[in-house]
Amino acid sequence: MSIACHPESERLYGRWQRLLEVLSQQLDMPIAMINLVDGGDLVFFGIQDAQQRFPRNGRLELAVNSYCANVIRRGEHLLVSDVRRLPAIGDANPTAAMGLVHYYGEPIRDAGGTVVGTVCVMDERPRETSSAVRQLVTLMRDAIEDDLRACAEAEAVEAQHAALRSSARQLLDAMARSGLGEDSALRALGFNATDLENHRRLGSLSASMPRSPGATSHSPPR
Repeated sequence: MSIACHPESERLYGRWQRLLEVLSQQLDMPIAMINLVDGGDLVFFGIQDAQQRFPRNGRLELAVNSYCANVIRRGEHLLVSDVRRLPAIGDANPTAAMGLVHYYGEPIRDAGGTVVGTVCVMDERPRETSSAVRQLVTLMRDAIEDDLRACAEAEAVEAQHAALRSSARQLLDAMARSGLGEDSALRALGFNATDLENHRRLGSLSASMPRSPGATSHSPPR
């Protein structure tokens, strides 16, 4: 999926699902959804739908003239009070064909500004969307985007730490191959007791990292 935090997807699903339930209840809408872009498809990531018309992780091609596909293509919110009055939106629209004639949705963007999904509400009744509806959907959209940004930042920090651990491992391997990993050699270079202890800790840290093929095994000096 075009979403940060793959390892966090289940935690995010639980949090977002609770938000969808509240959104549906507060707005008196039978359906509230979060959809995420995956290649040329839109994936139904989170759904509040008592009739279970949309299966979780179900897919719909972005090329199809659906409500949310229009939001993705336009990169802006879409309000449909009654799709029967809008042939351009309603023609060959599988969601409208289910009798869901009212729609309001907003795009979800990642930290770089790319549209990665939608959050929307739908109804079988024609209705005008009030400012309260827009505000609640916008608040939900903002919460989702905040979660995505936080996850992306956490993943970036972890990637930096992984790169540092990998560099430390490569340095220690090179020192071991040259004989500079031994305590006697390090003392000869001017390492004191604190330096040697830090060297051992660095070795312990790097030992947890996977090694590249052909790398020499290295243990902290004793």
